Amino acid sequence: MKVSIIGQGYVGLTISVFAAEHHTVVGFDKNQGVVAALNSGRSHIEGVSSSDLAKWIAAGKFKATTDAADIAGSDVVVIAVPTPLTADRKPDLAFVEAACKTIGENLKTPALIINESTSFPGTVRNLIKPLIEKFSGGVEHMYAVSPERVDPGRVDWDQKNTPRLYAGLTHEASIAVREFYSTFCDNLVEVSSPEVAESAKLFENTFRQVNIALVNEFAQIAHALGISVYETLDAAATKPYGFMKFMPSAGVGGHCIPVDPSYLADTAARVGVPATFIERANEVNLEMAAYVVGRVAADNG
Repeated sequence: MKVSIIGQGYVGLTISVFAAEHHTVVGFDKNQGVVAALNSGRSHIEGVSSSDLAKWIAAGKFKATTDAADIAGSDVVVIAVPTPLTADRKPDLAFVEAACKTIGENLKTPALIINESTSFPGTVRNLIKPLIEKFSGGVEHMYAVSPERVDPGRVDWDQKNTPRLYAGLTHEASIAVREFYSTFCDNLVEVSSPEVAESAKLFENTFRQVNIALVNEFAQIAHALGISVYETLDAAATKPYGFMKFMPSAGVGGHCIPVDPSYLADTAARVGVPATFIERANEVNLEMAAYVVGRVAADNG
């Protein structure tokens, strides 16, 4: 199949390289420097080797492009763009909206559209499908979601062996999305609706955000008590059930954990449910950097 991946960041390029073993892949990105580097065989993503990239380019199985017209005739299009927060920490779907416009204007034959970008429940049904239809001139695509699970640089879990959630807006879309991912993923888990898959992704990272906040708060308590937080956590971790060890830090980092819980909190607010734990976890982790600086200053004062 011809597969187009919109976005060539840590998610999009990872999918591109795995899919290229079985399909012809077009990697679309608006960053000219990124595209030029990719087409010369240079990867900018940890976990994607330049040698693998160069192999698929030489075989004619992958090319990067800034020309949206190159996605024409695709059988599958995957949206893998950033979903950041605005300055006031609200969901910012500008990249998703731009991807929808690109697809609608350039893909004039029916295809399977899959969203891998993390977003709030209802994004595929209520945003992506209507936006693409607005620009497509009546082309009837299939729509599905399969939230990304990429941990850059990790070698024990990758696109092949990490379980992948998926759901289509229709039964036919669910069949099509399974057929596509089964070419390079071993473990596919179908859920009943795109909203379940979208919510599961948000909750996975919210779970981590809340537990990191808890251990960060506990680190402050342990310091006030004059005991080692690390020794205490090691002691608690000797329990073989009912405990999962998280480590304190200067907040949270990475692409997802600082962002995804706010998407879930925003969704909760829209349906009138208080997201108390999520909001407090955000506060604790955002305040942690200042706490660490204060500790360092006090220790060296």
